[in-house]
Amino acid sequence: MKLLYFNAILLAAFAFTPLSAQVVGEHIIDDFDANRHISWGQTAGTLTAPTDNVNRGLGNTSANVASYARNSAIQYDYVVGAFDGNVTDIADYLSNSKKFSMKLYTSAPVGTPVQIIIGNAAAASAPYPAGRHSLYTTRTTVTNAWETLVFSFDSRPDGAIAGTALNQIVLAFNNGNTTGETYIFDDIKGANIATVSASTRDYLWSNFRNVNRLTYNASDGIPTKIANPTRVGNALSDSVLQYERSTAAQYDVLRYAFNSALPALTEYQAGTKKFSLKVYSPAPGVTVQFTLQDSVGARGGYPAGRAFEFRGTTTATNAWETVVLNYLSAPSPVPLARINELAILFNSGIQTPLTVSIDSIWGPTLSTSTTVINREYLWTNFRNNNHLTYNHGDGVTSQVPNPTRVGNALSDSVRQYVRSAVQYDVLAYSWGSVLPNIDGYVSGDKNFSIKVFSPAAGTTIQFTLQDSIGARGGYPAGRAHEFVGRTITQNQWEWVDLARTGSPDAATTTPMINQVAILFNSNVSAAATILMDSIFGPILGPTSVKPAQNIANLVCYPNPTTDALNISLDQTSDSNIEITLVDINGKQVSTTSIAHSGTGTKNITIPTSQLASGLYICKVSNATGSLVRKISIKH
Repeated sequence: MKLLYFNAILLAAFAFTPLSAQVVGEHIIDDFDANRHISWGQTAGTLTAPTDNVNRGLGNTSANVASYARNSAIQYDYVVGAFDGNVTDIADYLSNSKKFSMKLYTSAPVGTPVQIIIGNAAAASAPYPAGRHSLYTTRTTVTNAWETLVFSFDSRPDGAIAGTALNQIVLAFNNGNTTGETYIFDDIKGANIATVSASTRDYLWSNFRNVNRLTYNASDGIPTKIANPTRVGNALSDSVLQYERSTAAQYDVLRYAFNSALPALTEYQAGTKKFSLKVYSPAPGVTVQFTLQDSVGARGGYPAGRAFEFRGTTTATNAWETVVLNYLSAPSPVPLARINELAILFNSGIQTPLTVSIDSIWGPTLSTSTTVINREYLWTNFRNNNHLTYNHGDGVTSQVPNPTRVGNALSDSVRQYVRSAVQYDVLAYSWGSVLPNIDGYVSGDKNFSIKVFSPAAGTTIQFTLQDSIGARGGYPAGRAHEFVGRTITQNQWEWVDLARTGSPDAATTTPMINQVAILFNSNVSAAATILMDSIFGPILGPTSVKPAQNIANLVCYPNPTTDALNISLDQTSDSNIEITLVDINGKQVSTTSIAHSGTGTKNITIPTSQLASGLYICKVSNATGSLVRKISIKH
């Protein structure tokens, strides 16, 4: 959001109010301690809030304050915050009968301008002056000492914004200049903020147990499913998700894909409905941000792909609480249909250690029209269904007894892989058929999935689809697409869904892909032992299929079909024909044989009314070989 708040000022005249009649700082809006009614979000510089009051003493004895380092490259610098309700008494501030106030400590010279803008967050996503209802100004009078600034009404940049729809505050320090001072501020007081009657329990997105409408994509830190640290109050779940934030990433992100289409967010922007989640944090003041984004567009760096931002703040220490998130901004104009990912950020912009637990994310109702497919076709279960052929591995692979037959892993035996200490350890498999169109996997409509038993939460699993010959040339040669997921449990069976992270070698096209390289903890030089079972991916044709030489113009219709599948083909020499339907698990479900079929055009009907809805391979064979087609049955 480009906030050029001050390049045009519309002056308005109001009657002077005697000082004795003025009310200064009537309500506490944010003291960065117990009274917090602002969720701070987008900034041009660096905001740390709350932080220790290192200048505690005369003028301000508060333990916590906010610190803002101005961006010297930005002439019109800004700090944006969202109120947790709407302003109810703005008319009094327009008339100067009431005034905003704020404590400030800075090394900036005496006379430095400080401004407050009150506006509507949704409207303010457009260029200045849209959404900026009213501007209030003051100037500093001391240096390197606490003072209480009092703001006077200045102007109405956007006269079309109603005084009943004000839910945003913007602070501007030394606007119009390119300086880089630090401003420490506290005790913002003024307008009455009335809590909006909002729904924070619209639709349960995930409780990380039996309700999961989110699919884990990736993270900078480590997510782990753990036992609930305290089952009290409104958090009685046996297990929750713990997230250990990375200290290496200033903007640490935990990313989830939606398993269905996102509806309009008008009510969430207006504040009549709000995102919420349960949080167990080590301290009050931990910020929680939801960014709804286009997963592909967001790879381009901020603000690309980021459609909407919402933010809330914790208020408790080592206790469960429901954090409600307020609408902040719309950084990038992303069409609603392209928003497919939730990015969660804790203490965004702060590079310090943090471990939080979360549970029960609520948001807008999700439809089921675009459910992500992550169990499309069983590539292998390493026992009776094998469409993969082992090629090579840097480590050692072997079939072993299942160490724990519980939950979703009841197999007697599984595949064990002992990873070597090679930095980029690779386990490679090939298949004996042409890989079909994988656009759905590239776009995120479908996911690779693998059932794994790993020694630690946070174990990364990477699938690289590649040309086995081209990949011998060294990275990135031959690597068409990479997909990555991460475990969230330790020594337990779990499904890991893999999301696409990139296409290293664009010259390697789908018809050239004949191998999957599996990497566990890629780029880590340490041995590890992982168990695998049930890899799912795009539908593969039967392995080692020899193309039929005398079948032409093979058509299967209608596709999708319901009760019957019609097959039309031209046969140029006399030969028996066999038609086989194979389901996504590789199981043969139907076989039809036609003896002495002769030559010419053949029309054959296969009953499908008794087959379950789903995807199938139709294999048409004669003495010379086979042809395959992918079909869908829907009832």
